[in-house]
Amino acid sequence: MISNSISKSLDVLDRSSSTTVGNYSLNDPSEGTELNKQTKFINTLDVAHLKDLKMYFFYYDDKEHPLNKDEFIAAICSVIGNNLYVKEADDFFEQVCVEDFNTKEDVIHWKQLLNEIRYSTYFFRDVWDALPFDQNSITMHLMSHCKHESIVKVISIETEEFFCYTVFSRLGQVGIYDGHLNLLREYVIQLSQCPDDLVRATRRRRNIWINDAIYLPDAQFITIAASDGSIHFVDTVCLVHVPTFCITGLKTTPTCLEYCPGSSSLLFIGDDNGSIARIEFLQPKRSLFKRDPTNKVDTYLWKDLEYQQQWVKIYTCGIPIHPDSIKHIIYCQSDEATISCCQDHKQSLVIKHIRDEWNPYVFHIRHGVRCFHYNATLKLLVTGCSHKVYIWNPVVTKMYLAKLEGHKNSVVDVRIFEHFNLVISISKDEVLKVWSLNTYACLQTIQFDFPVYNVLGKSVEFSIRTFYPGPIIKQPPEEQASLKSIDASNITSAQTSVYMPKENWESEVLIIVCSNYLSTIKQNLKDYSQNHSPLPPPIEDKKPALPSEWSFSETDQIIIDEIDSTFIEPPKIDNGKIKNLLINSRPPLDHEAFNLDTHKKPIHTKMKKHVDEMVKNGTPYLAMHLCPVYKLELSKNLVLSDATKSRFPFIDKMDDIFCDGIAYDEKVKSPTKEQNKKKQINIKHLMEIISTIKLDEDGDIEKTINEFI
Repeated sequence: MISNSISKSLDVLDRSSSTTVGNYSLNDPSEGTELNKQTKFINTLDVAHLKDLKMYFFYYDDKEHPLNKDEFIAAICSVIGNNLYVKEADDFFEQVCVEDFNTKEDVIHWKQLLNEIRYSTYFFRDVWDALPFDQNSITMHLMSHCKHESIVKVISIETEEFFCYTVFSRLGQVGIYDGHLNLLREYVIQLSQCPDDLVRATRRRRNIWINDAIYLPDAQFITIAASDGSIHFVDTVCLVHVPTFCITGLKTTPTCLEYCPGSSSLLFIGDDNGSIARIEFLQPKRSLFKRDPTNKVDTYLWKDLEYQQQWVKIYTCGIPIHPDSIKHIIYCQSDEATISCCQDHKQSLVIKHIRDEWNPYVFHIRHGVRCFHYNATLKLLVTGCSHKVYIWNPVVTKMYLAKLEGHKNSVVDVRIFEHFNLVISISKDEVLKVWSLNTYACLQTIQFDFPVYNVLGKSVEFSIRTFYPGPIIKQPPEEQASLKSIDASNITSAQTSVYMPKENWESEVLIIVCSNYLSTIKQNLKDYSQNHSPLPPPIEDKKPALPSEWSFSETDQIIIDEIDSTFIEPPKIDNGKIKNLLINSRPPLDHEAFNLDTHKKPIHTKMKKHVDEMVKNGTPYLAMHLCPVYKLELSKNLVLSDATKSRFPFIDKMDDIFCDGIAYDEKVKSPTKEQNKKKQINIKHLMEIISTIKLDEDGDIEKTINEFI
C-alpha cells in the first residue's frame, strides 16, 4: 500500500505546481473510493516516482503541459522502469482524461493525477450508533399564507440577534415565520414591472410568477427574479419589508440567482437562454443602486445600469454556456468559478471561471441535470439525473466516482452532509434516501406523505430547491442593543453589521418543502443541546436615526427643574457618630467636586418636553434655537441690467425695505421701549427760544414752541 509519506507529499507537490486548471484538490484527505483495477498501479508509485513524473508535466518551464495517452503511458513506464503497467496506465488515462480546449485531444493534467491518487488511497468505515434521521419525528406545517400556491423558495434571514424564515409562493404570496414556523406577518409582492401603477396594484397579475429569490446578507435585501424579465429588491431590515428597487428591460427571463457577499458583492443571474450575467455591487452596505429621494420604488432599465458606475458594474455573457435554461447556479469563491446546470444532455453541467482564466469543465450527462450540490471542503460534486444520483470528481468529466441507484422516480434535489459524511436525495414520489460516502450504500429510506391530495386537482409539486437547514440555535443576547442617535453627517455612511450568516446544516431539524407544506425531520446529532432556542424574529419597525441635537439620550443628561435646588441624601450608616462626622465633613455645594461633568448637558424639563413633541410631530426644526436675523442688504458690487431694473422697479429700494422689516420686527417684539418716554427739556434754553420768537395776537404759543423744539 501507498505510504503515509506519499499522501503528505501530495499536498507539497500540489502547492508547488502552477497550472491553468482550477485548484480542486482535497484540502483534507477525508474521502475515498473502493478498490478498483487501477489500485495496484497506483500503489506502486512512491514519492520518488511522483517527483520524476511531475517533470514530464513541467519539463522546460513552470507552466504545465498536459500529456496525451501515449505521452502518459511512456512517462509511467519510464518512471517505474518497466512495461508491466501499460494496460493499467491506459485504463487509468481513459477514466481520468479530459478534452483539451485548443487541440480537442484527450489529455490528463497533473492536478487530476493527484486527485485520483487521493481518492484511491484512503478508506473509511461507516460506524453508526443510530440512523441519521429519526423518521418517527416528522412534522408537517401548512403554510397558510400561500393560499394553496406552491412554495418557490424559503429564505433564512439571520443576524447576530434575529432570525426568521421568509417563504415565497409561486404568485407572490410572502409569509414571515419565526424559528418555530409560527406566522408573524404576510403580504403580497407586486410582480408587475411598474410596482407603483395603481391600476395594476389593485389585483395580482396571475400571468407573472416568481422563478427564484435569494438573500443579500451584507445589504439586508431580498432579490426576486420574476417571469416577466424583472428583478425586484426588497428591504428586509425589519419585520416590515419594503420594495425599494426594480430592474426591468432584461432581454431574457431570469430563472435562478446566486449571491456572494464581499467588499464588492456579486449577484449572478442565470436565464432561459443558458447564459449567466452578473452584477457587481461596489457599495452594498450603503446602497445597491442610486437612490431616488422620493418614497417610490426606484425602477431602472437594465441598459441604464451602465450609467451607475459609482454603484454597480454589469457583466454579460456573449456566448450561452448551456443550450437550455439554467436550473441552478452556485459560486465557488475560493476558485472564482461558477457551477451551473441544465436538463439538456449536452453541456449538462459546466464549471467555468468568471474571467475565463482556465478552460471550463463540461459534463455531458444523459437526461441532463436537474439538481446538484458541490462541497468545497471535500471537493465532491453530486448530481441528480433522472432516477439516479452520481458522485463526481469535479475535474474528471468523463467518469463518475459512483452511481447511486434506488429511486423509482425523478430525483428533484440532492445534498452532501459533510458532518455525517452522507448524501441525501429525494424524488418526485416523496421518497428520501440517505447514502454513505464511504461505501456508497443506501443507509436509510424515508417515505413522506404530504397531504396535498386533500385539495381537489392538486398534485405534488417540488420547487427548484427542496432541502433547507433548520433555524439558527444560539443563546439570544440578554438585552437588545438600544438604537442610539447618530450624527446627521454620518447617517449615509453608517455601515451595517459585518456579520455574515452561513447555513447551519448541523441544526436539530432538516426542512423539506413540497407544494405548500414544510416538513421537519429530526437529525440524530450527538452534540445537540436542548437548552437553546431559536433566535427571536426581527423587530416590527426600526426607529429613524436622528441627529443628536433632536433627541436626548437617557444616559447623558441631567434634569433641572425650574427651581434650581440640589438635595443630597445622607449616607445610610448605622453608627451614629460616623454618620454625623461624614455629614459635618461634607464639603459645601459650591465645592469643585460638585461641578457638573463637561459631557453632561443640563436641560430644562419644559425644553425637553417641547423638543420631544416637535420630533414626534415630524417638525424637529421648530425646536431648534436659530441665530438672530441681522441687517439684510444686497451686495454692493451687484451689477443689474436695465431689463432687470425695469422688471423689478423696487430693486434700488430693497435695502430700505429689508431695514424697515427688521425695524418693524424689533418694534413688535419690544413695544415698551423708550420711544414713548418724553424728551427732557432745558428750561434756560427754552426761555432763550421764547425771547427770540415774535408772536402775533392770534398765534398759538404752544404750537410755535413745539416747532422750534
